[in-house]
Amino acid sequence: MNIVQFATWEAFAALISEVEHLPTPKLFRGVTNYREHKLVPKIGRPDARKDTTDGKVLPHSESEERRLLDYFRRASPPYLSYEPRTALDWLAVAQHFGAPTRLLDWTASPLIAAYFAMEKAGTEGAPAVYVLDPPPEISGSEREDPFGLTAVRTFYPPHITPRIQVQRSAFTVHPCPSSEFEPGGLTVCCFPEGNACWELKRIVDRCGFNRGSLFPDLGGLAEYVGWCYKWGRWQ
Repeated sequence: MNIVQFATWEAFAALISEVEHLPTPKLFRGVTNYREHKLVPKIGRPDARKDTTDGKVLPHSESEERRLLDYFRRASPPYLSYEPRTALDWLAVAQHFGAPTRLLDWTASPLIAAYFAMEKAGTEGAPAVYVLDPPPEISGSEREDPFGLTAVRTFYPPHITPRIQVQRSAFTVHPCPSSEFEPGGLTVCCFPEGNACWELKRIVDRCGFNRGSLFPDLGGLAEYVGWCYKWGRWQ
């Protein structure tokens, strides 16, 4: 893992310019605290399943994961304007709305990743953007049965929901979701902690990357105007 420190907007902008001229695209993931973050899909994390009798942590269960997806597929159509076509498309929608899956969120935009990294900047955490060389893209047959993968794959989802579209979403799909993903060549771009990060956070907001733009619904707008009120950040 290559760790790079960024103290100014100019340094981060230089990275964006450098990445823009590379022959192959990168993927980006913003995390609010890189010191504690591990690249483990949500469904494989230690607190994803617990025993109802004593509250003890239970290991990942593929059969229970399949039940989760089946239930989500049955119950979600009233909220969707477009019905996903494959099992992997359904996983992508579930992931984007907060359900635990074997996917990890990435984006094609370093600025979008920077927003997610700095959501809590100035109040807590050690924000950073992970920069990844994408694993091989998933094939058509694998999209029909993402549970049968034997290696990590990259998935660029169709624009099924506005969130997927505006966040320029990509995913890595993990055959063993309880194992930490440790790809070679991963770069971690670390931002200043605490109040020192505010300048970068203000610039990212001024560029149009905020809760209101990346969650294009009334909920996202309401959260954004609440943030503007709290910090006096009116347009």
